[in-house]
Amino acid sequence: MAQVSYPFAVGRIRVLETRLLDSGKWARLREASREDAARLLAESGYGGGKPGAKAEPEQLIRAETEETHRVIAELSPEHISAYSLIVEPGTPFAEQKLDLPDEDTEREMYARTAEILAEYGFFQYEISNYAKPGFACRHNIGYWKRTDYLGFGPSAASLFGNRRWTNTADRSLYLKACGALEKIREDEEILSRQDAMEEFMFLGLRMTQGISTAEFEEKFGKEIHAVYGGVLKKYEAMHLLQEHSGRLALTRDGISVSNVILADFLL
Repeated sequence: MAQVSYPFAVGRIRVLETRLLDSGKWARLREASREDAARLLAESGYGGGKPGAKAEPEQLIRAETEETHRVIAELSPEHISAYSLIVEPGTPFAEQKLDLPDEDTEREMYARTAEILAEYGFFQYEISNYAKPGFACRHNIGYWKRTDYLGFGPSAASLFGNRRWTNTADRSLYLKACGALEKIREDEEILSRQDAMEEFMFLGLRMTQGISTAEFEEKFGKEIHAVYGGVLKKYEAMHLLQEHSGRLALTRDGISVSNVILADFLL
């Protein structure tokens, strides 16, 4: 029987780092995972990505944050995504009694994450993403810049022009009606200029380089201060937002409270 091989590259290695303190079983598990992860990274042909969660339940917060991120960074991936753990209602986590960090501790962990990764040559290009120079994720940046994209397959989402839609999650229906787009598209939305303005701001400001004020005016035919003057003035006075060389961006302090700030750009 003929054997056929298909060459492919591993684009992302997703690992959830848990308890990493140097003690007993956990230390042995950590060392094993480091060896396996390093092998996979090498076999993929490049560093790939290595997401890590910052606020896991029942962790020894400060020590394990330090250890987890150093373990990951020492593997020398090219890209790291570091998100806080959010416990959603209705999940098994939500049913447990969890010893989660408070808001101040989580903010401290977030700041320490950026400091540690900077030591290893990672620059923060988005609220939760870090990369070596030249390896920022173009796929994600496309979302934050509202670049048109088309999704193919069940449940895939698309944005094209001023239209957004999601394909049906029903695989049988998708296969049966994939030649008739109107039958497989769900939740189709026609975006107004206001919708697009809001998305331009609250998505674009996730990036550390922020947004271009000239691009806003080019896209929407209005000067940005005429639309958002009050919000901009408010957060600039609080040193949470800054304008420099035609760009608006969150400051380091602004990033730590970004959810509150970004919500203010909803008109």
